[in-house]
Amino acid sequence: MNKPLSAKITFEPEAEPQLLQFHTTCTDNPWRFLADDTAVELVPVCDSLAQTVPKPPLCDRLEIWPVRHGFPPSLIKNHPDEVEKMRLDHHAGLHDLIDGNLTWDAWLNSCGIFELWLRHHTPEMSKQWINCDNVISDGSKVFKLDGQSGSNSFTKVRRSALQGIHFRADFHLGMNFQTVYLAVCIKTPLTTGERKLSPGHVAREDELIRKRTNLEETAARNNAQGMAVAAQLKAAAKEVTKATGVADLYANPSLADAKNAAITRGAPKEFVQHCLIEMHVKKFPSTDEAFRAVHSQPIFRALRDPKVPSRSTVWRWLSVVRKELERRGLLQPRGKVRAASKAAHSDLDNHGAPAVETTSKEEAEQEKEQGGRAECDPDGDDELGGDLDPHARNSSETQGDD
Repeated sequence: MNKPLSAKITFEPEAEPQLLQFHTTCTDNPWRFLADDTAVELVPVCDSLAQTVPKPPLCDRLEIWPVRHGFPPSLIKNHPDEVEKMRLDHHAGLHDLIDGNLTWDAWLNSCGIFELWLRHHTPEMSKQWINCDNVISDGSKVFKLDGQSGSNSFTKVRRSALQGIHFRADFHLGMNFQTVYLAVCIKTPLTTGERKLSPGHVAREDELIRKRTNLEETAARNNAQGMAVAAQLKAAAKEVTKATGVADLYANPSLADAKNAAITRGAPKEFVQHCLIEMHVKKFPSTDEAFRAVHSQPIFRALRDPKVPSRSTVWRWLSVVRKELERRGLLQPRGKVRAASKAAHSDLDNHGAPAVETTSKEEAEQEKEQGGRAECDPDGDDELGGDLDPHARNSSETQGDD
């Protein structure tokens, strides 16, 4: 089969025909036609001359449908006037010389219906019904010859084989066609080997090979970039691992006490939470970092409504949180490089303090301008208003608003 064969096949009476594209036939059985997702197997009986057919005729189009033996009952039903005339002739004895011993019903079903067929059959009816014992006139009838050989040496099939005909197949080649009668026309699944012969399967295999080749080439070209990405992913994984420890942040009782104390002294709960998480993941935030976070992060949306906190307010909150951490030995005092002494009743044996921190340049200048007022009352009695940001010193009214 050099090119795909289009087929229109009706597998059952009264069913809708199915359109198929066959790409080849089975190597072991030329009557097994293969499509991309199914196979159709034919079992030939004979051609329209009752001769055996060794292999399928050459064709560019195939049409198959079910057929029935005998004559359609509609011939009698659709021609009542002619049937009535036959009945009167039969009772008048006009049929005595032929079949005088037959009753009317027997004669009608054996002889009368055949006469009606000769008068009224159409090409479409000839395609659907097989008539026996009559000469071939339109290619739709077969001889019931008993195993005789024709002039072309093809063997005639026996009478018993003709009764096994259930389908008619027309193999079209251009304007001509050859009819082959079939005992079987059935769909069957493709075998594993037949699937590999499918053009669709070959195309999918080629596409997979092409994609795999492209991936290998891309991986080779981007090897250095891939290593860099892997390093970034590794670093990100470490950050994620470290960040997941936030869930256990308050397992340290001293840290939980510092949080509660800072909230009691007036620092907003979400602000205290943010500072402690930043200290755990990276470092304790500076005033600028905390101020930017309050102005930009969604968790501080409530603090920005109805008025955005000023920088001095953020500084006071930050001082409260830092002081509570320093009091419990959880954060090194600013400007000191030696390790902080262990606070009373602290549990630093199990939860060590973060790395030593030094005062940033911005915070150092801030404390210098404050003239030492940045330090809170060591007894814990200082108020938020006592730790003023230099930017807010000029207006005591502004401090009250904050």
